[in-house]
Amino acid sequence: MPFSAGNFNRVLGMEIAALHEDGATLRLPLKREHQNGAGVVHGGVTATLADAAVGVALTKVLKRRGTTIELKINYLEPAVDGELRARSYILRAGRRVMVARVEVHCGATHVAEALATFALFEDRPAA
Repeated sequence: MPFSAGNFNRVLGMEIAALHEDGATLRLPLKREHQNGAGVVHGGVTATLADAAVGVALTKVLKRRGTTIELKINYLEPAVDGELRARSYILRAGRRVMVARVEVHCGATHVAEALATFALFEDRPAA
């Protein structure tokens, strides 16, 4: 499921692979443009995918809106080619704050683990 036109995530090539009761899975087929000078996927691409996986869970699963207030990511292995997949897990969603964890894989390799905190907008349901 592609993102809407004009969306930054769509420009990078991300797609929604699945929605789950407790999160979302996004996929990103890797291109040469996603690599840094060392020939591996740029960390910002991985972090953006993780952040977007939480944002999709927020808007599509919880039907809420919000914005990232903190994103912490650990890079475990370099990603080179193939496809990145980010699976978010909603850990807690309160009235004003949501916390989620994200696993990022490149093929069978676990390349990153992230923890995200989102501020939730009051009285603004997702479209």
